[in-house]
Amino acid sequence: MKDSEESNLNESSANPSPVVTEDVLRALGFKVDQDVLSDGALGLSFDFGNFKLEASQDVNRWLRPVITLGGVMATDRTVAVVHFEMPLEVESFEQGVALVTHCLDSHAGGVFEAASPVPWLIEGRQYRNLLPWNKR
Repeated sequence: MKDSEESNLNESSANPSPVVTEDVLRALGFKVDQDVLSDGALGLSFDFGNFKLEASQDVNRWLRPVITLGGVMATDRTVAVVHFEMPLEVESFEQGVALVTHCLDSHAGGVFEAASPVPWLIEGRQYRNLLPWNKR
């Protein structure tokens, strides 16, 4: 993980104000991708080596603006269409990491394994308690 990413992880725990989801994605290494269609300025992707996760700003079926994560996750034996919605703002950087990791793990049927190590996936699993449906 880059020093700037580690710095973002440490600084975000002291900041209780909402965080823009696009900022979380960029800090995780998502890059601008002209091939990703988006209603807003956001059109990002992250290449895991064995899967490309795309992020776009859209309006969902309830006419609310969201960040949609998507792609086609394929292995030798399975294919999964990834579709997951995130709010435009999350409660914290850590919650954003947990949501992206949950998206990947749930579509992989357990634990998503990238072709190359991605340290924030491990961290995201440690933040599961911050997922909105797990908070007490």
